[in-house]
Amino acid sequence: MQTFKPFDRYVCTGDTRTVEVNGFRIVATVHHDCDSSPREFDCYTEDQIAAFDRGEWCYVGLVLSVYVDDVLLLDHAASLWGINCNGNDDNGYISECADDLLSEAIAAAKAQASKLSAALAGVAA
Repeated sequence: MQTFKPFDRYVCTGDTRTVEVNGFRIVATVHHDCDSSPREFDCYTEDQIAAFDRGEWCYVGLVLSVYVDDVLLLDHAASLWGINCNGNDDNGYISECADDLLSEAIAAAKAQASKLSAALAGVAA
């Protein structure tokens, strides 16, 4: 299966990656996750929490949207939130998450395409 081009070492809200799979164009978009905080977890040091407070790293969500011939089929085919972003690693985990969500997005797109096809068949009749 195709995979997304890896995200950069520094990721910003709104960054995207696109991949074509089985006639679907799938776009992974980075969104700021304002609901997650390092204070919710026991694994962060005080220095890491201070860096979070200074805006040196954040949490993001990935939302996968699906298009067919430049027509939006699903704006939220799959997503994952609470992803550590711009921390100590190279953001490779964000790219892994995008790739892991691909099969879910494709399944949702196929189901939506089937519903749309059936609805259009009823209108055309």
